[in-house]
Amino acid sequence: MKKLFTFIMALFLTASAVQANNADLFQLDEQTLKVEMAELDQLEEYVTENNLQWEDLQDIDKVNFDSSVSLMAADFSVDDMEWGSFAWGFCCPVGFFVVALNDDKTQDEKLSFWIGTITATLIYSAIFGGWRLSL
Repeated sequence: MKKLFTFIMALFLTASAVQANNADLFQLDEQTLKVEMAELDQLEEYVTENNLQWEDLQDIDKVNFDSSVSLMAADFSVDDMEWGSFAWGFCCPVGFFVVALNDDKTQDEKLSFWIGTITATLIYSAIFGGWRLSL
């Protein structure tokens, strides 16, 4: 009975200490919205200027609207590798929250994280796949 009472008290104290705050859950940051919508505005401008139809837009991901921004990883080399982010991807699944979802990280850091994740997956698959076949 004493353990049950202690458990209920601990549960009650934990529940009373945790407070959900949804006050800023639906707040809108106008500046962030404008930045996020800028690419969509460029797409809309491109479509209206060139009078494109749906059939023309099937390969739209291959179009580079802004020549100063490269969306491909072709410009990435080993010299650009961020080894800390690579280690997060290679060693620790929590790195997804530390690197990939962090808006403060650069594109090189995020790409290094994904390279580390893919490298670890390939190595672990080869090791455990070979081990499994040997059984």
